[in-house]
Amino acid sequence: MRNHLADERKVVPRYFEPAGPLSLDYEIELRYRLRQCRRLSAFLATHCCAKLTPLPVLHDDQVWRKRKTRLLKEHLTINLFALYEFLARFREVVLRSLHEFEGCSSADFARLGFVLGLDQQGIFDSFPAKSLMPILYAWRMLEGIANSKGVSLNCKATRYPFTTVKVVLVLGGLDRFIAMISKGSMKERLQDLDAYNAEIWQNQTWKVHIKLLGPPLASIRHLAPPPKRISSRDFPQSMSPTAAITFINRQCICEPSLTAVILRLFGTIEDILPVERYVRDVIKEEGDSFHLLPTWNMPESP
Repeated sequence: MRNHLADERKVVPRYFEPAGPLSLDYEIELRYRLRQCRRLSAFLATHCCAKLTPLPVLHDDQVWRKRKTRLLKEHLTINLFALYEFLARFREVVLRSLHEFEGCSSADFARLGFVLGLDQQGIFDSFPAKSLMPILYAWRMLEGIANSKGVSLNCKATRYPFTTVKVVLVLGGLDRFIAMISKGSMKERLQDLDAYNAEIWQNQTWKVHIKLLGPPLASIRHLAPPPKRISSRDFPQSMSPTAAITFINRQCICEPSLTAVILRLFGTIEDILPVERYVRDVIKEEGDSFHLLPTWNMPESP
């Protein structure tokens, strides 16, 4: 068991390890997140590497492709682990903001627009600079493959048209998002989206995302007022889900804030590679010659 846990910690970025003794809650959350991130990285890597064509064609190209999938999966697991932490912290910022804007209507939220950009930048500023571009590649792969599956962030539920995939990602995190995009058909993905949105509209509770480090993150937008103690599970009782969902749908997630932090730290974003070149760099081995089709994120055939 000790050796197994030690091997798991090698996968976890060092900046997520606490300075003191490891608690049981930390160990449980760590293992849960690794299981989820490995599941998602395997899904993304398999989808992407299925588009690889070795040159010249190998007799054992399936073995070759499996090896490439394993290499990409190992890199993606670490990057998705950091993205998981970002989404867990951002979810808390969103819920705190909803409680502090408790009196707002859907129309008020529609006019507020994108107000949590600095909060997202604050989260990314707490990550090591060298981790930011890999997180961006993981995010772009996640978005690209979700788009190919017909469930872009703006995709709307069938039964609850105000709710979108973005709501699932913000409130349900990677956990629920993985479950949805890994479904075998578009019909099943939409059914899963409807099921999750039904939970939201019925004010059911969700899994609490335990942050691995630090106290609860205060919203930069609300540093002046004294902090309010809230439940991290629920919408405010007096707020309609429609208003809360309007607020979430108005927020841009991840990429605008992440690229802003990268630009501020490095002075340029020209070093950010297209996803195809990033994948090529990760999986390329000595003597390799292969073609990565640019169709990895194209819509699937119905």
